Amino acid sequence: MMMVPLILLYEVGIFLSVGIYRRKAQREKDFETDTTPPTGSVETQ
Repeated sequence: MMMVPLILLYEVGIFLSVGIYRRKAQREKDFETDTTPPTGSVETQ
């Protein structure tokens, strides 16, 4: 009887961690690809 809820909690934890990892990876990728300087900044040579 206790095995079913434990398995469900285990699976939910795996799905949540995958979702969080993907979201974090996407945010990091978006941050790295944004190489345009902000408006009004001075460009150095």
